[in-house]
Amino acid sequence: MTKMTATKQELVNLLNGLFAVQEVQGKHFSLTVSKNIQLLKEELKDLEAAATPSEEFMKLASKVNEITSNTEVDSAELIEKLEEENKEVVEVRRTQMEAVQLMMEDELEVNIHTISEDIIPEDMTAKQINNIIKILV
Repeated sequence: MTKMTATKQELVNLLNGLFAVQEVQGKHFSLTVSKNIQLLKEELKDLEAAATPSEEFMKLASKVNEITSNTEVDSAELIEKLEEENKEVVEVRRTQMEAVQLMMEDELEVNIHTISEDIIPEDMTAKQINNIIKILV
């Protein structure tokens, strides 16, 4: 394992990159990817908890989705009215997401399993490699 210092945003990006390559074949590669996913999920659990929307907001989002899926109505006007009626719920969510954005700038020092170029499967694409390049050695 190697110590890595990165912002939570960089770690989220790396986690997403690891999720993007988790279907790639190769025993050693897959083990390393899986271990890193678990490590990063643990390190970022406070961020996930902070970003979880309230039940009230989820109900509102569901209503918005219903409106946008109905092509027979002017969805923009209805959504605006719905947001106005639920101003407090929307404002709480905006404040919550602003706090999450600030948390994303926090730096963490994490122990991460690096991935040797030797175990990268032959059929990996440059796009897949770019997703995890920060932990390649």
